[in-house]
Amino acid sequence: MIETSNGKIRRVNESEILPEEFITFSSGCIEMFLWKIPRLSEHFIYSNDDMIPMVPMNQTMFFNEFDIPIIQFETISNPLNTLYDIHTLNNNMCINKTFKNVGDFSRSLRTLHTLRPLTKTICDRCFKEHEDFIYKSLYKRRSYNNFNMDLFCLYGLKNNLIINKKLTYSFKFICMSSKQLDELNRLIHNNSYDLICFNDDIENLDVYNKVIQKLNIIIKNALEGKRGTRTIPKQHNILYNYPNI
Repeated sequence: MIETSNGKIRRVNESEILPEEFITFSSGCIEMFLWKIPRLSEHFIYSNDDMIPMVPMNQTMFFNEFDIPIIQFETISNPLNTLYDIHTLNNNMCINKTFKNVGDFSRSLRTLHTLRPLTKTICDRCFKEHEDFIYKSLYKRRSYNNFNMDLFCLYGLKNNLIINKKLTYSFKFICMSSKQLDELNRLIHNNSYDLICFNDDIENLDVYNKVIQKLNIIIKNALEGKRGTRTIPKQHNILYNYPNI
């Protein structure tokens, strides 16, 4: 249960942003309309539920002095291993208008699986320019035809509205498994990274439930302060004090 009484968290129902015919829990639909969340700031940050910030985050980690989003992209050489890879290919073909040249994977870009800063202006412009393709990609379940949030990031990059730059914060990606729990616990206890992504790739439900139980204990201990500390430079302004976010 999400605690919303402190006023810092607001729950948004899918029906508030999705067209009625596409109301679903599928991220392939929801990500295309996240920028339409009521009262969302012009500058916002997209995060998945597997992200664990380990330190107070500040605006200079995500936006430059001109409020332009900073995102690190990577090139993938063989983007057909997973459904996520196929969505990456879809994003690139849409933005680069290369649907007829399906075999060209050499310039397929995607963001790192981390926090992604964006603006509503970028999303609005991208949606309007590619609206027909976006609506054709929508299904109530995940599909090979889907796009994902990187569609907006690639659009911003191509139109010089986003800067492709190495992350200014330390980041660790871990695939969820029983073996990796000890590694995650060590990283959290030692406060080794600014941000940790503990990604779910477990197909067996029983194993998943056991891992989640152990993960809850690790997170609970972290929230109670049972981990190491690192000094944060005083000049950093924590993210939730940033007036434009």
